Amino acid sequence: MGKKQKITVKGPLEYQEAAEYLENIAATLRSGRMTLQKGVESVMLTPPPFVDFSIEASQKDDKSKLSIKIGWDGENAGFGLGDVVNISSEGPAPSVITTDGHKVRFG
Repeated sequence: MGKKQKITVKGPLEYQEAAEYLENIAATLRSGRMTLQKGVESVMLTPPPFVDFSIEASQKDDKSKLSIKIGWDGENAGFGLGDVVNISSEGPAPSVITTDGHKVRFG
């Protein structure tokens, strides 16, 4: 078993800078190769066609949190998410449940 390579980035940022990190992550994920480098340490990741994905948002009083996790182990079969999630800068979009049980969002 090889040596575990790990890079952690944690701390306060302006939200625009955080958005730039997320845009870079999205671009490199689309390319199929991602290298994270911090000083002389680096980790190179090569995601398979299907990855494990989770997103969680919560809010209580003045505290808000958005967690995004993407991972893989090389054995992913690729089944997709069961629920549709819209991410927008607008308020919640109205939705309806169709007769066949699917949720459709408008807006």
